[in-house]
Amino acid sequence: MPIALVTGANSGIGRALAFAFARRGYDVVAAMRDPAKAAEALAGAPGRVRPVALDVTQPASIAAALADVRAHEGEIDVLVNNAGVSSNAPLEMLAEDHHRLTFETNYWGPVRLMQAVLPSMRERKAGLIINISSMMRRFALPGTTPYAASKAALEMASEVVALEAAAFGVRVVVIEPGVVVSRLQANTAEAGRWLPPDATPYAPVFAKTRAIQKALLAKPLDADEAAEIMLAAALAPDPPFRLLVGADATEIVPAREKMRDEEWIALAAAPAEEHKRTIREKLGLDVA
Repeated sequence: MPIALVTGANSGIGRALAFAFARRGYDVVAAMRDPAKAAEALAGAPGRVRPVALDVTQPASIAAALADVRAHEGEIDVLVNNAGVSSNAPLEMLAEDHHRLTFETNYWGPVRLMQAVLPSMRERKAGLIINISSMMRRFALPGTTPYAASKAALEMASEVVALEAAAFGVRVVVIEPGVVVSRLQANTAEAGRWLPPDATPYAPVFAKTRAIQKALLAKPLDADEAAEIMLAAALAPDPPFRLLVGADATEIVPAREKMRDEEWIALAAAPAEEHKRTIREKLGLDVA
């Protein structure tokens, strides 16, 4: 059976992807920082889903996890880099260690894992790497500096790896989901990277974008539905390199990209009513 390793598999998109691979007959390794939660997280899993301890910010943890996988399952056929953390604080107020931790999780973790699996994939002339990015890579909002920046870095790295590995039969797919039901926001708050907007001098800016965030969070995509869309595309004979997933992503991102960057930036300083009207007209978001 083919083997899929999914990081951040304890909840949300990661858990849904692990289950979706299992339904397709894969042996799935569900990687998570705290395997003590595995029994609850993987309850009802179809097929074979085995948890393994893996902290993507720790090279030693990555090495130990991959050694465990090779000893129990064999070489990895599909790597899914899903583990991630977010942020919601102005750059000025965001501590450097939090910024670095976001990159360690969202960028360096996937890079280390790709480096670890590529030799085997290259030698076997087969393999698939799925990197979970975000529509925020193309639709950044105030407060998301390290998150948006780390996803942008991951996508550029993914494009380079795709160019380097294509001749060896290794495919790379980047998924840019919209808002999906997950613990990303809760994990961010617990890590201290979430500041109440009104607690900063940037409150007027956050007050405007809070309406956008509420509109995006109003109808999140179900994680299981998102996973099925992702795998249907990624496992296709001719998969896309980039894939927007979710109505918010497929509708809002193209609308935002039609706006000039200068127009989008200037909008942050516009009066509240002008801001709301433009968001409604240009992005089609129902903001109050």
